[in-house]
Amino acid sequence: MALQRFSTEHGARELLQRLVDAGRCTIEHFDSPPPNHSNPTTYRNLLRDAQPVQPAHFGYDPSADFPF
Repeated sequence: MALQRFSTEHGARELLQRLVDAGRCTIEHFDSPPPNHSNPTTYRNLLRDAQPVQPAHFGYDPSADFPF
């Protein structure tokens, strides 16, 4: 199957979110442009645009039991 360009940012966001949901990568993997990106100054993480980013300490309770 040949790679095809996405026609919308929405389609690209959906694919990136599916990769993150499947555990193949994290949102942080998309924070910097890939090697040899054509214009690194215009690069942005589409998943960061789509959802608010919470601080790492948000909701952290060290005494809480793990859910697993």
